[in-house]
Amino acid sequence: MDEQGRPIEVVDRLRDSLVATARRQHEDPLAFLANREVFGDLVDDERFVAAYLPVLASLHHKGARATLEDLVESV
Repeated sequence: MDEQGRPIEVVDRLRDSLVATARRQHEDPLAFLANREVFGDLVDDERFVAAYLPVLASLHHKGARATLEDLVESV
């Protein structure tokens, strides 16, 4: 779903597993990173996970535009 609640068409060979993972992400914030086929061993990198989790939380709470603005301002 986009920020207005409209469905986003996923065009990818992994569509079914990615959509299922997206649905689990609120309960398991590391669900996407745990997909080693896509992200390799990033889920095992503590520094990456420490940076990823607050950005993911911001995406869920503030939305994409505000999160990107915050990230650009922090650089």
